[in-house]
Amino acid sequence: MGIMVLVYILVELNIINREVAMGFHMFFGLFLGGFLFALCIVGLVEMLDWHGARKELFPFPQKETRRRKLKIILCYVVAFFFGCSVALRWGDLLHDPFYRVRLWWYRLCVRKDEFHSSLDMDVIAMANMNAIQQEAYTLDLARRRRIAHLRDMDE
Repeated sequence: MGIMVLVYILVELNIINREVAMGFHMFFGLFLGGFLFALCIVGLVEMLDWHGARKELFPFPQKETRRRKLKIILCYVVAFFFGCSVALRWGDLLHDPFYRVRLWWYRLCVRKDEFHSSLDMDVIAMANMNAIQQEAYTLDLARRRRIAHLRDMDE
């Protein structure tokens, strides 16, 4: 469990940087992320006490209360579920089972030059649609150049 908390802290530091870089909203990345990061640090310190190592590192006494145990369990639960959601959301989005369904919906329901509000947070579908539009534009440009070239040769 301690390894999972350490991995969560590393992922959390990476998530803040990626969210700021990609322009996702700041509240989730900085405020809530920092709060959960601090919560996991508290969980790490409390975990040391459960394994008996805290008494060597921190010599001051602390009462063993039910509230303290619930705080430790809360730290682990929040870190576990938030870490799982981070892994599912940012780990590898191309393996999302609903990715193809969303992309199919965007192709059906969103016109080519329209920016639908549901595309705001789905970066992969938007990038894929942009790549498809860019490829179609390149093919159209090549076709028009060939037509213009043949027209010049006929004259």
